[in-house]
Amino acid sequence: MTIPLRLLGHLLLPLTGVAYTVLWLIAEAGRLGNAPHMGMALQGTALALVAAVPFVAFGVAIGLSRLVPTASLTLIAVTVAAQLGVEVFRFQSTSWAAYLPVLLAVGAISASGTRRVRLVALPVAAVAAAGAAMTLIVPFFGWGGHPALGSYADPNEDLRSMLTVIGAAALLAAAAWAAGAGLAALRESARARGELASLERELSVAEAELTVASERERLARDVHDIMAHSLAIVAAQADGARLSDDDLPERTSSTLTTIAETARSSLGELRLLLESGGDRLETSTSRLEGVGALAERIRRAGHRVDLSVLGEPRPLSPTQDTMLYRIVQESLTNALKHAGSDASTRCSLDWRGPGVALLVETTTPSGARESGGVPLPAPPITRGLGIRGMEERARLAGGWLTAGADPDEADRFVVQAFVPVSEPAAVEASA
Repeated sequence: MTIPLRLLGHLLLPLTGVAYTVLWLIAEAGRLGNAPHMGMALQGTALALVAAVPFVAFGVAIGLSRLVPTASLTLIAVTVAAQLGVEVFRFQSTSWAAYLPVLLAVGAISASGTRRVRLVALPVAAVAAAGAAMTLIVPFFGWGGHPALGSYADPNEDLRSMLTVIGAAALLAAAAWAAGAGLAALRESARARGELASLERELSVAEAELTVASERERLARDVHDIMAHSLAIVAAQADGARLSDDDLPERTSSTLTTIAETARSSLGELRLLLESGGDRLETSTSRLEGVGALAERIRRAGHRVDLSVLGEPRPLSPTQDTMLYRIVQESLTNALKHAGSDASTRCSLDWRGPGVALLVETTTPSGARESGGVPLPAPPITRGLGIRGMEERARLAGGWLTAGADPDEADRFVVQAFVPVSEPAAVEASA
């Protein structure tokens, strides 16, 4: 059911454009070739075909207004310009209402076009509407020097009457544009809310993962401390007993050697088991290479993000990789939630030191916190679950994190983190 409705939404304006063209050509079929005055050496069918061009052009513009807004806007402007320049293209007193459905195209262009197209569409549509009104009420542009709407705007009246009609036409075009812009704003707002909700759901999952990871790490640390201590004592006692007496039987010495080697081997396997258990949990989560896509999602939600990477990225352990990604995700999502679209965030990952340094700076323009020209106090910075969660993630990654307002600039909130990068040789040695 959803697919047909969506398809109908895409086909609505093209079908409207076809209906517009067909109905107006049928309505004007008997009049297109019988103008009271000709500015062109055309008669009969040839004249009718030429006079039908504006109806076809406006119908195409309506049909393309959502799919190709730029082409639709261009076609509207060119058609009105042609009507101003060529007499046979102008509408007569019976067809002036053909301009009204074109306002639907103006609204669709404003709703569907890019920001640049939307900004250009307002003056173009207003000028085109004013030009269309001129073809109807200004005697110079009328058929044979007579305005198409002579009964509604007497050409003998002063210029003020004509300007009023022209201004009203431009205002109608502006109103259609404003309606489309409002729809576009509502759509962008809904999309931004959807992106934010999606990010918050991901963070909720990440918080649950963090809770599990913290508990698992605590248990692993306890097990490691207990077993490592016990196995180390067993290995030391076995080696000590073997080396303290040179007269031990060979069988006894071999047994003590086996005990010491087994204890050391078990200690190493225990460490590998505890470490690999953490890695397995993190393999299903996002990786640091997804930061670029994350920043783009935040931008689509309406918040400006400038992402930079300094130095050559180096491999991190799965736990470090995921924890650092979650810190960036939490920082950018908090910036979107609390600072809003008026703020901007600069995020940098610096790999040039002994580890990776993260800096996330969110700046809120001072004007965004003013009401009636009076500065509003900055929102209080509290150490909620978000900041504590980021600190815990940094600790699990072997690093540190600080977060808070810049003491020199109250409009700036700064998150700094550092995660050490272990070289392969160092990793092997520690294992």
